Amino acid sequence: MDLIDFRVFLVSFSIGMFYVYIQGTDMKKIYVYPSPENFKDYIVEDNAGQCFQYKPTEVSCKGKTIAKVPAQN
Repeated sequence: MDLIDFRVFLVSFSIGMFYVYIQGTDMKKIYVYPSPENFKDYIVEDNAGQCFQYKPTEVSCKGKTIAKVPAQN
């Protein structure tokens, strides 16, 4: 009992693989934020081409002295 013709399967599979190949992948930006556990694993480069690494330090937060600094794009 021959349900599937091998030649038809092979041609259909080849067409499908070619279609996937020419479509390519969608490039998606993934933002990674450093944490105290993984800060040593990342080197960051800003728009000026300067490379740097984060170094966490524990500070005391008293009152309203906390300032939010936006990240560079």
